[in-house]
Amino acid sequence: MLGGRWKRGAAIVFAGGMIGALGCAPDLTIGSATSSTGDGGAGTTSTGGAMPGDMLWVDWFPVTGQEVPNSIVLGADGEGYMAGWASDLGGPKGVLDYRLYEQAEGNWLINTINIIYGGPHSASAITRLGKDYFVAGELFGPVNASGEIGTPASKGGSDCLAAKQEGSDLWARAIGSEGFSACAGVVATKEGLFFAGTFSAKLDDEVKGDGAILESKGGYDMFLAKLSLAGEPVNAWQFGDASNQRVHAMQSDGAGDLYLLGSDESGSPDGSTDIVLLRVGQDGKMVGAPRRYGVPGQSERPLALSVAADGTVAIAGTMSVPLDVGGGPLGGAVFVAVFDPQGQHVWSHGLLGDPEALSVQALLLDDAHRLYLGGEFPDSLGLAGQYVHSNGGLDAFYGGLTADGELRFLRSFGDAEDQFIGALAFTKEGTLVAAGHYAGTLQLVGETLNSPGDFDPFILGISP
Repeated sequence: MLGGRWKRGAAIVFAGGMIGALGCAPDLTIGSATSSTGDGGAGTTSTGGAMPGDMLWVDWFPVTGQEVPNSIVLGADGEGYMAGWASDLGGPKGVLDYRLYEQAEGNWLINTINIIYGGPHSASAITRLGKDYFVAGELFGPVNASGEIGTPASKGGSDCLAAKQEGSDLWARAIGSEGFSACAGVVATKEGLFFAGTFSAKLDDEVKGDGAILESKGGYDMFLAKLSLAGEPVNAWQFGDASNQRVHAMQSDGAGDLYLLGSDESGSPDGSTDIVLLRVGQDGKMVGAPRRYGVPGQSERPLALSVAADGTVAIAGTMSVPLDVGGGPLGGAVFVAVFDPQGQHVWSHGLLGDPEALSVQALLLDDAHRLYLGGEFPDSLGLAGQYVHSNGGLDAFYGGLTADGELRFLRSFGDAEDQFIGALAFTKEGTLVAAGHYAGTLQLVGETLNSPGDFDPFILGISP
């Protein structure tokens, strides 16, 4: 574990030591949406005169390796956590967690970094309960970690990593046994922790379903494991059949129901996959029938999930041919859609772009059911009649839509190297925060971001 305080632009050095800076890329260019049909849907003026979608501030974390954030959680007390994966240049991949403290709007400090090496490990999701933070991810082989969080080892190939990363009485656990397992989501409640993931063969004899070891019904199955707040197994459930089912993400609504977004090959003789959404109670029982989105004989892949307190759901996924998720056939490479608490279609859009590289990595619904999204794209990206264009490599993008699906803003930034937005959250002031990574030397909001490594993380404040 590394400790210390971080200031904007200060270097953080991995345990492996400082590595010389790479060659710098050209300065970053910020792109606004261009359109033949309107003004880009700027929307109403935001607090302080900023327009929705305007960049307000940026903080970054220059380090000497590769760091990619996959999840961020921020609290009303101005504290938060950002989790993902990290490695020294050319070294092993491991879990990296940033502890964030907001000193003032747009001014963040980092106090502790938990580095779990020995990889390839990664964190896919992080959540918060009071002052405690819990992470879900993937564990492969033995772990070289701080004694505060234990040193679990995988029990056979890849295992689910479940850990308490901040607070008192820290712990870590590997969930798995024969075959493959990995966790893609975690939800924390006062009654316990829920980890969702994928497994093959069987899970270990410590994490049982009503006292019985969970065994795959064929190929890969989904599982949901309940642990106590101290990390002890309570119960587990599986969802699957003789084909393959996988979990991609999990979130909960205000009533505590759990939503598992994944893929399913059921009924497909050629192995093509549909996107599937399961709603599950904390007793492990399904609430209603699974919701499926797909075209027979074609494969769709889930990308991102957001669930509002009332059960309104937003999902994003890939599509290989025009796909109808309830509002008529959509064109493009990726879709984004919103459904009401009963599962009825509210609105949907297709995103136009390169089907091999365009990706929506993050979705976030606010209390008014406005949707924010972020990801990466090459060349050009089209959404609701608006377009942004890459400056080379993969550029980061973010956008906002009304509760009715009208585009409010679409923005991008990048240079000859790759940029990426992987997670979204709100600060206590209500500012939208995008977490991602960059390479080279970039200019954002009047600041120069220098990367001494390969991929370095940033957080970007955006007017919502």
